[in-house]
Amino acid sequence: MFKALIVLAILAIAGMANAQNSASATGTATASVICPIKLTPGTIAFGNLVSGSGTVSMDNTGVMTYGGNTNPGSQGGSHSPATWGVTGQGGFLFNVTDDNVRAFVLSDGASPTPHTISGNANLVDNNPHTLSNPVEGTCNGSATFKQGGSAVLSGQPAGSYSTTNTGGSGWSETVTYN
Repeated sequence: MFKALIVLAILAIAGMANAQNSASATGTATASVICPIKLTPGTIAFGNLVSGSGTVSMDNTGVMTYGGNTNPGSQGGSHSPATWGVTGQGGFLFNVTDDNVRAFVLSDGASPTPHTISGNANLVDNNPHTLSNPVEGTCNGSATFKQGGSAVLSGQPAGSYSTTNTGGSGWSETVTYN
């Protein structure tokens, strides 16, 4: 009996000697691919301005301030801040990153030398913003932000001025997920 116990002990020790001294496993990975963020530009509409000298400005809510002799009185026409549209992953936060130079040039497109009005867009505030419709896995999130600006008149002739006319240029904004 004693011999049997010794044999069993030897077999048990031998089994331990054959025990695994390393282990391996395979890791897994997952990812959730989200919608790209997109930006649709807005347009600042200053309305009617009197040809003369002065600065006109509009805040991000559309309130106008006229300097010099640019005020058209009750004939101001339609004015509004730029309304930019943002789309992307619903419920996600995003920031508006203002470029250091938000300068723009309004031009009448006259040939051979266009008449121009220099301006600057306002900074955009209230970061971060939130895209609507927080439904997981959908690309139907949307938001808007508004942006006013200012323009300096210095005796430009009457006409229709735009950043899209020859000699004009707009400004850029950037949106990024937060």
